[in-house]
Amino acid sequence: MLVDKIVAEAGMRPIPKAYFLLLLARSCLSGLSYTEVEEQYGQVLEGSAGSYFRRKLRRFKEALLTSANQVAGQEFQSEIDSIALSKEQAELASEALQQALILLDNSEKIFARIHMLFIVSRLFRELNDFEGMRRCDAYIEAAVKATEEDDSASEEAIDAVISLFDVLAYGLIPLRIADHELGQIKLDDATKSSTADRFVDAEALKLRGMVLADRLDMDSHVRRKAHRDLALWYQELGKVELAERQKERLFDLIGVRNDRLLFPQSGACGSLVWWSEEPVQINVRCGMG
Repeated sequence: MLVDKIVAEAGMRPIPKAYFLLLLARSCLSGLSYTEVEEQYGQVLEGSAGSYFRRKLRRFKEALLTSANQVAGQEFQSEIDSIALSKEQAELASEALQQALILLDNSEKIFARIHMLFIVSRLFRELNDFEGMRRCDAYIEAAVKATEEDDSASEEAIDAVISLFDVLAYGLIPLRIADHELGQIKLDDATKSSTADRFVDAEALKLRGMVLADRLDMDSHVRRKAHRDLALWYQELGKVELAERQKERLFDLIGVRNDRLLFPQSGACGSLVWWSEEPVQINVRCGMG
């Protein structure tokens, strides 16, 4: 069976395996047949074709957040085509999710775990597996509660929970703040109008994240970026005064007042350089050691 082959694949770590199982389940739920799913994801098990999928994992965090936002964004979609799944499709999706849970149970990477469990929860709901959904939600709620109540929570845990709050806020208002200015997708007026009544709830989630961020040191990238992202979120929604307030908090943390610091510079080999006024000097060739 395809799921068993992916789980047994020796060349992939547990987290990537779980991620591909989630993608497989989403493909089933989108209406792909077993044969189509097998053709698509069977490539994971092949040498040169499998490397294509592994290359995608180089931007794993971005891909994971995109998937989480997509399922969160379905919360308020009133017109989603209902797909009648065959027994084979439903069973394959369910088995993929169950195996993903087993892999995630053994992972200590809280960022990946909490976001993937959020996705699994929503996919279980599509399968009407409410017991599976509740299992995932129980872990997520416990992780959030533990982080909010622990004044010594790690930066990794705080980063994960802040990001989860952002995903939940995206489910209310589909606005994600990009790293680069050119990558920022603007909300159209119709979407702004239709989601205006959700602003208070979305903002409350963002502010819960800020409480956690402000526990971290002043030079923490997680803390600075949380203030930066919230400033740009307010700005995109036309909340100018609130945006300026967050920018001032950010500039206090950096020690420099310059709007250019809201966006990173490009570093070597596709890296990003944050919070620096000095132009980046690149003196290396990527792939040359």
